[in-house]
Parts: sequence; structure tokens; C-alpha cells
Amino acid sequence: MSTPETTANSHGVTKPDFKQKLYAWLSVIAGIILFLVGLLRVFVWIFPSLPDCPSDTASQTLRGIFKDKSVELSSLTNLKTVSDGKSEKTCRADFTTPSEAGSFSYRIYWQGRDVQVQITKVDARPR
Repeated sequence: MSTPETTANSHGVTKPDFKQKLYAWLSVIAGIILFLVGLLRVFVWIFPSLPDCPSDTASQTLRGIFKDKSVELSSLTNLKTVSDGKSEKTCRADFTTPSEAGSFSYRIYWQGRDVQVQITKVDARPR
């Protein structure tokens, strides 16, 4: 006698029904997706890339540099890439403080396995 979930052939071997096949395929697909996500994470860890000039990471780092120098930054705008290399990016941004406005150049580069941001040139004028 067969159950609603499985059917037996003439040799007594049961065949999976549609739900069991669907579950098996969904499990395989989920496993492949999880494997690919893990592989991508390993790839990014082994081959990291520099953040883009207008990224949140660069913006927060630049704000931190101004804060460390005790400069109150009113705005930081127009963050853009001037040159883009594998080991260094040269960038430019506009800023305003309560007393000055201007632009500055900065670079994002590798120092060992750490990403560094360095302001290289500041052009400021009184407001």
C-alpha cells in the first residue's frame, strides 16, 4: 500500500513525490547561494580594494581628520576622484567651516594591509 507522500514501484522502491523533489532542489539552490556568498567574502578578504573617493568610509575618515585637528567642519561636498589606481586614489573635495571655505586634495592608499587617507593640499579662503 502506498502513502500519499511516496509511491512504490513494482520492486518496492519508493519514489519521492513533488514536494520532496521541490524541497531537495531548494536545498541545493540555497547551498549553492551560501557557498558563493562565502567564496565572495574570502575573495574580498584576500584581495581587498580601496574605498572610492566619495564613499561613506572616506567621508567619515576625512571628518575625523578635521575633528582631530580641532577644526569644526560645516560641510563636506563634491568628493570626487581625480585619478584611480590599484594602490592609490587621488581625490578632491570642497569644505566649509564657520570661518573658511575652500577645497582640498587627498589620497587614499595602502599602508601594508591598512587603508590610509591623507590630505595633501588645502586651498582655503575666509568666509
